[in-house]
Amino acid sequence: QSLLRQMQEQQLMQLQRQQQMIILQTLGIQQQHQAAVQAKAKTGVRRVIDKPDSMSMTYNSLSSQAGMEIDSGNLPKTSVMVHRSLSSTSDDGASNGRISPNTAISPLGQDGHVITGGTGLVYDTMMLKHNCGCGSSHPEHPGRLQSIWARLLETGVVQRCTRLRARKASLAELQTLHSENHVRLYGRPNKLKTSQDKKDVAGMRAFVQISCGGVGVDTDTYWNDQHTSNAARMAVGSVIELADKIVNGEIMNGFALIRPPGHHALPNQAMAFCYFNNVAVAAKALVTKNKKVVIVDWDIHHGNGTQQIFYDNPSVLFISIHKFDNGTFFPGTGRPEEIGSGAGMGYNINIAFSGKQTFQGPTASSFGDAEYLAAFRSVVMPVIRDFGPDLILVSAGFNSTSGHPSTLGGYSVTPKCYAHLTRMLMRCGNGKVAVALEGGYELMSLCESAESCIKSLLGENLLPLDSGSVSRPPQSAAIACIEKTINCHKSYWSSLQQS
Repeated sequence: QSLLRQMQEQQLMQLQRQQQMIILQTLGIQQQHQAAVQAKAKTGVRRVIDKPDSMSMTYNSLSSQAGMEIDSGNLPKTSVMVHRSLSSTSDDGASNGRISPNTAISPLGQDGHVITGGTGLVYDTMMLKHNCGCGSSHPEHPGRLQSIWARLLETGVVQRCTRLRARKASLAELQTLHSENHVRLYGRPNKLKTSQDKKDVAGMRAFVQISCGGVGVDTDTYWNDQHTSNAARMAVGSVIELADKIVNGEIMNGFALIRPPGHHALPNQAMAFCYFNNVAVAAKALVTKNKKVVIVDWDIHHGNGTQQIFYDNPSVLFISIHKFDNGTFFPGTGRPEEIGSGAGMGYNINIAFSGKQTFQGPTASSFGDAEYLAAFRSVVMPVIRDFGPDLILVSAGFNSTSGHPSTLGGYSVTPKCYAHLTRMLMRCGNGKVAVALEGGYELMSLCESAESCIKSLLGENLLPLDSGSVSRPPQSAAIACIEKTINCHKSYWSSLQQS
């Protein structure tokens, strides 16, 4: 069964739930907005630090719940972080040396000055025009962005961010990563300049009928001849613009509210709703400026396109946390043994979650906050600090939340957990984090997850994780998967060496 057909079934159930929840949600949002306005009159969060190698921080009682071992200041890039036991998501002992989810973050600009530009937010309605010919039954529909944007306006989050002007990526920018034919095929709308252009592109495009009734470049990825290319280029350009503003010190961090997604896009192939690899193009632009970039992909599907693009590049550290289930979960790539090639060996890290092995065969994995926190604490954070990036890019798919069927998700990561993971990343690379939307098709959790991440970027106090998420140990199957990743990479990263 195709990815599209599976997601359509979930979409119908989702719309029914939304009709039931909309009144309660609206009342709750209004109350939250009123409280937020009273609590925060200022439009942005500014932090002050004393010197480049230290941070001014505020800790509270939530620090022990994150279970994250992190030095209270910026660690030297040569520091060794000893791998801790994976048997629990929280540790015993004093709170010193652990991250607080409400730690104040104060990144520095390139010249060492304190950045006060706040959190950037980039969005453009042009990306709403990318729609399937079937109407609205395709799961990757404009309502995803419309719902998030409405939520951010209602809760006052938009007003607390620094709005950035979105722009379309140029054809030249796209061709730094994608082939010339690919850019010519998907980067230009139907209004081509010459009759020869129209003839050439028509010959290259081989459309198929997809199950929802629309027309696509494959059975899952629809194409709108008038608007898709512009929307896809706007998505790429928005991430480039956000990344540049952060690296140049104009803003502290930011969120790109974009579609279509991009992490499945290959240099010469569109697939799984993706045309251009938004995050990868932005990373490539920074690499050409001699910047070191980390890409953390927490979409439940492996970012096969991003992995292929940077597989031999030591300037980009790619870390993916995804559902793998022994290669049976889409797209089937992302084995822990896929560690990179050539100069890039060790710079491609896959935390590939699979279920238990039984006499009847492997079972499907079903993980949540505890497993993701363990993966961050034991692999993601130590390696990122060893690497010492100039920027952390996040391919933020929110399809690991409840509400997605097992064929498309099946996990129960909470929106609050995404906020805590974001805050952890803000403790690296001087807090320079750019989050870009990828997947996520259950609208209620999608909106809540995006809002939670942006509030985390703004430096707001985070809601504590559910007690059940942090009190239970990670599942043994998840521990085995994390240990496998560590074993594949410990010869490349001192921070992964066992004590």
